[in-house]
Amino acid sequence: MNIPNLPEGHHDLIRIVHHWGDQSTIDTYLDLLSVLLEGLDLPNGHPQLVTNTGKPKSVYVLATTLGMRYLLAFHRRQEMAFLILPRGYEHGHPLFESMGHFDALRGERDVPPAYGLTRNLRGVLENEQVVKDWKAAARAEINRQSQSTFKRHHKPALYEAARNSEYRELVFYQAFNSEN
Repeated sequence: MNIPNLPEGHHDLIRIVHHWGDQSTIDTYLDLLSVLLEGLDLPNGHPQLVTNTGKPKSVYVLATTLGMRYLLAFHRRQEMAFLILPRGYEHGHPLFESMGHFDALRGERDVPPAYGLTRNLRGVLENEQVVKDWKAAARAEINRQSQSTFKRHHKPALYEAARNSEYRELVFYQAFNSEN
C-alpha cells in the first residue's frame, strides 16, 4: 500500500474503527458513503461538504453533512445509520425502523426533507430505488446553502476511506492490528 500523505483525521478514523470493532458493518457503511459521494460529485474539501469521524463515544460517528443537514451518520447507541430522504418517506418504508422529517432551516421556504434510521445497511445498498431517492434528497441540499458552518470539523480521511479502497485497507489494517 502506497499512501504517501495520510489525510487529516487519519488517526481519529483509526480510533473510531478500532473502538467500533466491526469491520463488516464499517465496510458496508463506507460503501454506502461512497455511493452517496459518487452521486453528489463534490470533491473532498468542497465548502458545503463535511465528513467527520466524531469521537469514539459520540452519539453520531462517521457523519457526512451538506450545508446544515446530515446526509449520512451512524447512530452508535441505536446501531443504526441515519439517512436523508425525500419528504414522502416520512410516512414509512420497510427498510427504515424510524422515520421523520427535518425542521425547516431559518429562512427556508422549501419543504424540509425526511430522514430514516436503519440497521439494514446492505438492504439500502441493494435497493436501487432507495439509493436513487437518497441521492436525490442529498443533491437537493446543494442548493440550500453555499457552505457548511461545520467546515472546521471536516476530516478528509473519512471521505478518502469511502472513495479509495487502498486507503480503506490501510485504515482497517492499522485499526485492527495495532494497540489503540
